Amino acid sequence: MSILSRGSAGPGLGWIRAGRIRIGRVRDAWHRSTSLLLAEIFITVMYRRLLDLPEIACSWLIGLWIRPDVLPLPARELIQPEVPVCYVLETGGLVDRAALNLVCRAHDLPPPMDGLHYGELENRSLIVLRRSRSFFHDLLLRRKPESAPPRLKRLVASARDRDHPALQLVPVAIYWGQSPDREDSVLKLMFSENWEVAGRTRKFFKTVFHRRNTLVQFSDPMALTTLTREAVPESTVVRKVSRILRVHFRQRRIATLGPDLSHRRTLLDRVLRQSAVREQIHLLAGENPRDVSRVQKKAEAYANEIAANLSYPTIRVLRKLLTRIWNRLYDGVKLDGLERLNGIADGRALVYVPCHRSHIDYLLLSYILYNEGKSLPHIAAGKNLNIPVVGPILRRGGAFFIRRSFRDNRLYGAVFNAYLEEIIRRGHSLEYFVEGGRSRTGRLLEPKGGMLAMTAHSYLRNPDRPLVFVPVYFGYERLVEGGSYASELTGGRKQKESLLGFFKSLKLLREAFGSVYVNFGQPIEFNDLLQKHCPQWQAKELGEERPDWLQPVVASLGQQIQEHVNAAASVTPVSLLSLAMLTTPHGRMAESDLAGLIDFCRDLHTRLPYSAATMMTTDAVPEIIEHGIELGFIKRKESELGGIVVVRDGRTIPMSFFRNNVLHLYAVPSLVACCFLHRSVYAVADIRKLAKLSYPYLKSELFLHWQEQDIEAVVDQCVEQLVSIGVLNWTESHDSLSRSVAGSEATFLLLSFGQIILPSLQRYFLAVSLLSRHGSGAIDAETLGAQCRKCAERLEEIHGMQSPEFYDKTLFQRFIATLLQQGVVTTDAEGKLRYENVFSSVDSDTRSILGEQIRHSILNITARSVEATEAG
Repeated sequence: MSILSRGSAGPGLGWIRAGRIRIGRVRDAWHRSTSLLLAEIFITVMYRRLLDLPEIACSWLIGLWIRPDVLPLPARELIQPEVPVCYVLETGGLVDRAALNLVCRAHDLPPPMDGLHYGELENRSLIVLRRSRSFFHDLLLRRKPESAPPRLKRLVASARDRDHPALQLVPVAIYWGQSPDREDSVLKLMFSENWEVAGRTRKFFKTVFHRRNTLVQFSDPMALTTLTREAVPESTVVRKVSRILRVHFRQRRIATLGPDLSHRRTLLDRVLRQSAVREQIHLLAGENPRDVSRVQKKAEAYANEIAANLSYPTIRVLRKLLTRIWNRLYDGVKLDGLERLNGIADGRALVYVPCHRSHIDYLLLSYILYNEGKSLPHIAAGKNLNIPVVGPILRRGGAFFIRRSFRDNRLYGAVFNAYLEEIIRRGHSLEYFVEGGRSRTGRLLEPKGGMLAMTAHSYLRNPDRPLVFVPVYFGYERLVEGGSYASELTGGRKQKESLLGFFKSLKLLREAFGSVYVNFGQPIEFNDLLQKHCPQWQAKELGEERPDWLQPVVASLGQQIQEHVNAAASVTPVSLLSLAMLTTPHGRMAESDLAGLIDFCRDLHTRLPYSAATMMTTDAVPEIIEHGIELGFIKRKESELGGIVVVRDGRTIPMSFFRNNVLHLYAVPSLVACCFLHRSVYAVADIRKLAKLSYPYLKSELFLHWQEQDIEAVVDQCVEQLVSIGVLNWTESHDSLSRSVAGSEATFLLLSFGQIILPSLQRYFLAVSLLSRHGSGAIDAETLGAQCRKCAERLEEIHGMQSPEFYDKTLFQRFIATLLQQGVVTTDAEGKLRYENVFSSVDSDTRSILGEQIRHSILNITARSVEATEAG
């Protein structure tokens, strides 16, 4: 019964029981599969962690050992935080990956050891284009290198799927030693960065020996989806992306390390084999084989005399030495404009063309470029610097030596041109000073066309790599050569460079020299200049001799370089102090007046900036005055009515140097202000007329960047700002300007500011007066320049100006050259200066500007000079 009872209920209960059994089996199977899945994930994760252990350990050790430099800073700003990142290394062993991981964590960047979910799950967000060489893999297994990394292929495949988001490829270059391989030195091959993929042993030694000389350089991200949009086979896209990355790393390596340097003898052999050199050898030797050998040895001697012998171990020693010297001499080196160099080195040949103020210039520029991860330039240095001990060090630091003149030595010229062409062809950057020598007055000198012409000609013979000129401005607060400059300006003999002089200069390490300001100006694309002056330049045939059409191009280039240098001027505390202090004839000023004038000059620069590249000191006015006292330029005398600031004895000439550094920034507004030196009201039309008359000569003297046709608009801007500041006022008719009442602060500021440009106008009037006294066709340009100098020196003695640069002969020569260029005067067949009745209005135009006393002195001195010439 019970069985029947169970039996009667059996079908329903059995189905339920069977269902429970099946559910249990499914549950058990699910538990088992989940456990297996979790175990698989756990094993995979643990396996990957085990694979990461060497890198984790290496990162920890690397973090204890190396102190890499990172560029650019802050690196975090390069990437978009919401977009996935995959880093790309050109080569990447364990040490490179660990160094990148260390830097990324230190700079709050996504670590490359983290996984990347992009299509497939990648255990690294890192691509290595070329693996480090391995003896086992390369030689024993004879494995061929893959055309592209497998991870790059997978990412490209995923990027071509439109459902996937963007991905940033961030190229990262790591340089251990930041030094190209050269010549046959085993140490350099083992320990320095070069152009070959380093093996593991060599990489180990590079890591050991360059722990503090390592550079990690991030580049701008590349959008992978943008690179893969073309409707071509996937393999083609992979090759394209790989090629783009390889070219990028090659350009970065050239920009950072310089080109791959070959054996120095190989370079010189190529120089001596050039057709122009061989032609000169045969011309000098004739048919005699012995003479050919003799002249060949002479050419080899020239090549060795010229050629640099760049040595990066020497560079590293110099870097440490110079770091100590800069820290001892200067309060700091303040850089600006480096962003203008970003990207221009890629695929281009750079020529750095700084102003030349001191022997420190080329040492400092190379030091800065090396520290900023840029390729070191080959520096043109005068042969006078090739002295014992110093010369070889400079040569190993990248200097190549050039004679002052070699016009009559065609063999030397051919060798030098061939050497210059060879280093440009190889992609080396260059550095030279277009002024030729150091400026003793603080003004930019007239550019010499020699090196510019040779560089341009070398480029035209092989224009594969675009040529870019980079102007650089140096602003010092005190010069190492300041004493010798003052001596030379006052008639002393120029001191010849010597080993004894070098060691004597070391005593200056105990003195203070303030700060140095270095500003990179706007680069000049040479191709743009060629296109402007000669649109068909690429179609013109070019021989060994320079074409005639190149001369005006080089002249325009030199002018443009100097204008760009001036446009990048840095107004230092000392230059601003000197500008204000030397507006008084005897170097004395009430401290309150000095502070007001400094503040006025800074305010005017803020309202009327000379260019976007110009920099102004941010130091407070009291700090500027105290700084001048600390550096020994000025001293303070206390009195009951307030302090008086006085220029120290013998410091007027050094201060005029620093004033002249920034004189061009205030030339035009000072020209407006000087109209009111002897008149209280002046018509705006007359101010414009005076500016239009004098601007060509100011532009030539100070390398001002405005065009002549724009000067009236510039004057109007100056007037507007001087009125806005309150030192000038419009008259009721609004066609004239008036100054404030005598004795007011506004009038003091206006009259003091007008003194800035007054010496230039006095020189112009002196030269014109002397020329007018002689008469048309009576004197040549050279004689006129010499007499102008004598008259200016006499004027300086009478009025106690204490400014030897007032009678600098080069300023008069430039003024006379501009008179000729403007067509105001001409030369006849005998070289005499001729003119029409163009100077008749000069006397009336200058009467209100110069004042009766100085005007009378100039007319008197020039009259006596002409009388003495006629009597002699």
